[in-house]
Amino acid sequence: FVSDLVSILKDDNRLKVIDTLLSMINKDNIDAILLLATNAQDNKEFEKSLTYLNKALTIEPKNPEANILKARAMYYTGNKTEAYDLFEKNLTTLNRNPRNLLYYSQILAAEGIDFSKAANMGRQAAFEGYGTYEYIMNLADIYYKMGRYDLCRGESKKARHAEEENPYPYFRLGMADAKSADRERWSDEAKENLTKAIELGLSGDNLKE
Repeated sequence: FVSDLVSILKDDNRLKVIDTLLSMINKDNIDAILLLATNAQDNKEFEKSLTYLNKALTIEPKNPEANILKARAMYYTGNKTEAYDLFEKNLTTLNRNPRNLLYYSQILAAEGIDFSKAANMGRQAAFEGYGTYEYIMNLADIYYKMGRYDLCRGESKKARHAEEENPYPYFRLGMADAKSADRERWSDEAKENLTKAIELGLSGDNLKE
């Protein structure tokens, strides 16, 4: 067993390591199953995550985390109507769970379906999530998609204060400055923030925006 464990831990694929260890220890441990589901989603493996979540829900049908993650996995596997239904059900059964509010508001804003509802949930998520970076930045992104660049600037500044070495708040703040109705007033600050974002390692699709 020890030699097998050493071999497994040398694997660079974190998800594979956890999956293999789970099969060696306890296949019905719901915490371990949810860890696998979360890791699968982190790796954009939503079909695999859904398999884990269905198993978790056979063990504990009312588990809050499993129901929230399942709604998200269903959306990203193309089952959007079912995903919306489950998110809505979670709003009732899980009250103001910040993670459910976060994921649901992200999806509504990305789809452009109901910005008002997305913003309301985003604000609730930021409050229930104690104003941590992820929730504040989500609200900033929603405001940006709504064209409320003034509100986006405010939330982006909060996020920047929370994570000063993260390039994304500088990027979002710079873009809000650049698109503001009073863009001439903020042009220098826009350049400064966007330059800072690049210096801190901004990459991917954000560079195209």
